[in-house]
Amino acid sequence: MIYRLNLNKFLENHAISAYRVVKETTGLLAANTVYDLAKRPAQRIDLQTIGQVLGALKRITGETVTINDLLEVSPEKPSIKTSFESLQTPNFAALIANALKTAKPTKTTGKPKGSSQPVQIRGVGPSVVDIIRDGRR
Repeated sequence: MIYRLNLNKFLENHAISAYRVVKETTGLLAANTVYDLAKRPAQRIDLQTIGQVLGALKRITGETVTINDLLEVSPEKPSIKTSFESLQTPNFAALIANALKTAKPTKTTGKPKGSSQPVQIRGVGPSVVDIIRDGRR
């Protein structure tokens, strides 16, 4: 069995915001600590921190709240075994055909964007022949 502390589930079930818990523990716990506990199941817990949270929840709900109320129990993760025979190779012809079907056609009518004037290069630099002769790259 895997045990996780899931404060968020308790808060949702009792219609309590994490902000309210933060306000109830003002000066005792950092706001980020409470928000982190509410955001995702905790992997590690500090007993003093949990004690402060449980005390705040008791003051908010008026009921005794124990650590069991915050625990989430799930079975162990099954081991993952993958055999190469079960893997399917993609059908590239079907993928390309699907991409062509879903691709939007582009419009090629009208005047191309940008100037139609030829580009003028100002200044004279070394020619390609000069660069090669000098051994520059």
